Amino acid sequence: MTIKDILRNIITLRFPKLKEKKTRLPILFIHTPKTAGTSFRKAALASKKIKHVLCDYGKDNATTTPAINAVQYYASDEPSIEPVLKEFKNYILTGHFSADRYKMFFYPYEIGIFIREPVDRVLSNYYHKKRMGDFSDSLDEFIQTNTASNLQLKQFGNLAPEYFGFIGISDRYDESVALINALYSIDLKVLTLNSNPSKKSTGYELEDDTRRIICDANSEEIELYLSAEKLFQARLNFKDIEHPLYGSWQFENKLKISGRAYRAYSDSPVKIVLQIDDNVVATTIASMYKPIPCDVKQPREGYIGFEFDISELVTDNSSITISAEDTNEPLFNLKH
Repeated sequence: MTIKDILRNIITLRFPKLKEKKTRLPILFIHTPKTAGTSFRKAALASKKIKHVLCDYGKDNATTTPAINAVQYYASDEPSIEPVLKEFKNYILTGHFSADRYKMFFYPYEIGIFIREPVDRVLSNYYHKKRMGDFSDSLDEFIQTNTASNLQLKQFGNLAPEYFGFIGISDRYDESVALINALYSIDLKVLTLNSNPSKKSTGYELEDDTRRIICDANSEEIELYLSAEKLFQARLNFKDIEHPLYGSWQFENKLKISGRAYRAYSDSPVKIVLQIDDNVVATTIASMYKPIPCDVKQPREGYIGFEFDISELVTDNSSITISAEDTNEPLFNLKH
């Protein structure tokens, strides 16, 4: 054995090669217009880990995958897209549709979406359609269309935000891509495509009255956006955890708290901690049968529920925190 071989063996023993995390695919990505979805799709096409980017952008659209176009838009009966999806491995499915269109074929943590500050998204979509020749009227008239009213909210369908695998924030695109790469062990690059070349770096200029009209038309979406920001920051804080926590909690009444909790890509039940005014007062296991109330593939076959009896614990001014015991990841009490 040569000195070179000896040194190589020493280096191998002291610095073993880290085992690469297995890629977690498929992903269902909901592409809402003007929320960085084009950048995401092009990054997926350039990925070495994502082998197929399947698309549904409407009947006979040039970007729509032919097999999907045939099944979804030309089949005479009511076929399922599932056999088509089973032909592919390591894929993402994306397009201009709501989560309801395909979510029944995915676990909730396999589903993602980007969301943008609602006023900015309406303006961006308006100027994009003007540039493309798809809309010729004024901004005031565009605001009255369905495209300008709670469109992002509609894209979530009936799957609540707390169950989505990721909700990227368009204005924090770099961080969003880092979060997605960590969750799915993929290699997306940060791209910025399909943006308005005439938009000022400080944003769109807008009169106060027009802004108020847009806000009034998108009040539910603004509430959703605030919730999404909260979820995004929490998940960013814990992005290096192998099996991230999902779920939420709510008051059933003044005597009981209930909720759901599960981890992505894990069949183990989550141990939940209830803190009141920063004091641990109870723990439980999220193993009750309480499936997510919509047609999505159920984590742990729906055994993800938990309850706390708070009849003798809570006062009107109490501060309540519910989190995972092992990682301290929080669950949120979201209105949506």
